[in-house]
Amino acid sequence: MNTKTLLTLSIALAGFAASTASMAGQIVSESPDQRPDAKATFVSQLTRMQVRDAAVQAQRAGLVPYGENSYFPTPAAASSKTRAQVRAELLEARRLGLTFAGENLLVASAAQLSSIEMAGLRALDRSPAAE
Repeated sequence: MNTKTLLTLSIALAGFAASTASMAGQIVSESPDQRPDAKATFVSQLTRMQVRDAAVQAQRAGLVPYGENSYFPTPAAASSKTRAQVRAELLEARRLGLTFAGENLLVASAAQLSSIEMAGLRALDRSPAAE
């Protein structure tokens, strides 16, 4: 490299380092933990043991996620429809062209919704449980 390029590069790096250092100092000085009144404003109503016990109970109940595969448990949804009804309604919606893949938004008309519901009711009448 020639001298002019090295000089330009060193000035740019020095400017970058100076701006980064000043920003870091600003971030640290604005941190809530660095304020003198930060610890004086919060007064806990629980003891350490009570907080620890609550954390252990939450972990045992599965309410504390950990790792990438964690999730909060969701309650199972209750359905009043039988499997046959749901399947018949899906097939009817497919027949009407109302099922989609991707980002297509399809809205059923009142007549189409009625047709889908009737398909489910017909399936309920045909099911062995109804007999």
